[in-house]
Amino acid sequence: MRVQVEDLGQQSRIPEFIHFQKFQVIVIIWLAFSAVADSAITFALVWHLRRHKTGFASTDDVVNKIIRRE
Repeated sequence: MRVQVEDLGQQSRIPEFIHFQKFQVIVIIWLAFSAVADSAITFALVWHLRRHKTGFASTDDVVNKIIRRE
């Protein structure tokens, strides 16, 4: 019974609680674009780090470890 009362409390705070399923498609599209953006940023950073080596062995080793995720 307590859970039902809490659920009613949640629904009263958010009157459109029942309609949240309508946003499912929008949320999936948003998450997909976020994943694509994250992948593009990762690709750009790895590409940039590989192109701009410093010539210092210790610094280049750190950059290589970041790229390889070691």
